[in-house]
Amino acid sequence: MRTRTLLLVLTGAGLIFFACRKETSQEGPSNETLCGYAPYYTGSFFSYTATTTDGDVSSYTVSVLGDSTVDALKYKVLQTDADGSILLARCNNGVYTQTASEVDVDNYDAEQIVTTNLKDNVRAGSSWVDTISVETPLGDARLELKYTITQKDFDKVVLVETFKKVIAVRTDASVVIAGLPIDLGTLGTSFYALNVGLIQIDTESDTTQIYSYNINKP
Repeated sequence: MRTRTLLLVLTGAGLIFFACRKETSQEGPSNETLCGYAPYYTGSFFSYTATTTDGDVSSYTVSVLGDSTVDALKYKVLQTDADGSILLARCNNGVYTQTASEVDVDNYDAEQIVTTNLKDNVRAGSSWVDTISVETPLGDARLELKYTITQKDFDKVVLVETFKKVIAVRTDASVVIAGLPIDLGTLGTSFYALNVGLIQIDTESDTTQIYSYNINKP
């Protein structure tokens, strides 16, 4: 079954992932040390507000439920209160990846998507690309997401809080359908703060900002 939800704050840069829980197993709290830009300790939560250019405002909370192992890799299980949808996230040596199963992104369908949304071990100006096989109404296609670190190690004010050692990541997209490349332009820019994680996303149509959080570090 596919559950539709807004996982904007998890996938970053305006991508809307619709994910369902599929073959995951939760475990108890872990004593592991997590990477600084994704402190997803079990029991933590992150609340966000999204404001569109038309002035519409919505809010939701992402909670860390526990751990899951997929293909021998350990992930943190994140859930939004919008409708209970699940996303899996992990970090290894400064490389942050996320995965969702049975994904629908504006008529682009995929059984599973794995993205590298952040690298905290590279310099400002560095880029990397995720290539994803998807199905569209016009047939199979190849979606490319290019991530570029536009700024690093700066302070950023979000609402009333000043966050330190922030990294800004811009996401650009293109797709190849039937051999024809199509530039989808810039999806948005995500901002990550050390020891907090995702604090803001700016897109052409809205801004998502963190307004409350609790890091349940053991």
